[in-house]
Amino acid sequence: MSTENFSVNLYKTNLELQLRIMQLLQDNRQRWLEAAQQRNTDAMAKTEAEIEGLSQAVDLQSFVTLPADTVERLFQTGMSSTQTMNEIAIKNQTELTAGLQQALQDWQKGVTQLLGSSANFAPWLLSSMSLAGKSAPAAKQKKTAE
Repeated sequence: MSTENFSVNLYKTNLELQLRIMQLLQDNRQRWLEAAQQRNTDAMAKTEAEIEGLSQAVDLQSFVTLPADTVERLFQTGMSSTQTMNEIAIKNQTELTAGLQQALQDWQKGVTQLLGSSANFAPWLLSSMSLAGKSAPAAKQKKTAE
């Protein structure tokens, strides 16, 4: 593999990772949007039902007890809605995390194959790894000094 092809293939591998991450984030945003839209649709339907119930109160006794009943129903609805959103949040986060993990594993495999397929890049890899190892403590010392 020539140096030029290696660079292009490495760039392509990195671009594929970026595109995959962008797709995962877009999918995650879409799931959140759909969940919010569903929650708003449900809340509107429940609010309309409550308004309808309030407008049908004909005698004074039922009208007096409606606010307490309404508050209790709204509280229960709110708790249920919060629990549902928490479940959706956990599911969305789990899917995003799994997707990111898979994308990084695929990227690592691709880079490893690129580096492994070219023996003439082995010295470069070893030297860059040793440089990274040496520069990490220096960077850490510089941060603690500041």
